[in-house]
Amino acid sequence: MFFSASKPFYQSAVLLPLDVIDKDEYIKFASKLFKKGKKNVGNTFIEKAYDIFEGHTFYVQSILNQLFSDLDEGEKCTNKIFEKAIMNRVYSFETLFSEILNLLSDRQKECLYAIAKEGEAANITGGNFVKKHALYSPASVQTAVRQLLDKEILTKNQNLYSVYDRFFAIWLRAYFGATGLPYQA
Repeated sequence: MFFSASKPFYQSAVLLPLDVIDKDEYIKFASKLFKKGKKNVGNTFIEKAYDIFEGHTFYVQSILNQLFSDLDEGEKCTNKIFEKAIMNRVYSFETLFSEILNLLSDRQKECLYAIAKEGEAANITGGNFVKKHALYSPASVQTAVRQLLDKEILTKNQNLYSVYDRFFAIWLRAYFGATGLPYQA
């Protein structure tokens, strides 16, 4: 809308890059809210949520909100409660994720599963990646990945491919047999 000369708002706004919120500030802010609500989360779990989702506010805030809801007043957060909060939030989108899969071809799904299992995948048309994930051929991978990028289901940062939606990636990993969470608790 702002980048194309054929659009009505072309060059009508100043673009401001938004960086992630500083981790220490995020921890301090969230910790204060948990204390105010008499929820015993501890900075470790706030930091863990921040790290898992690399400071992406939507995901971090979503998990912290789930934790706040899941904990009783005075209850201490544990790894089990933390992981359950993540999976509860992820599974709240299951209908949407299932519908996305229904719209994809088999080759697209196969590539999506393979990249989700890897977390971040490089050299996706190389023989090792294709063989490891029993994909059809390098050419079919290239075509499927291009389509998934166009649909904004995958993202490419430098030469690394990953699932754009972090919750979708976790759901795919859990649903299709890989470890659900991209870390060890």
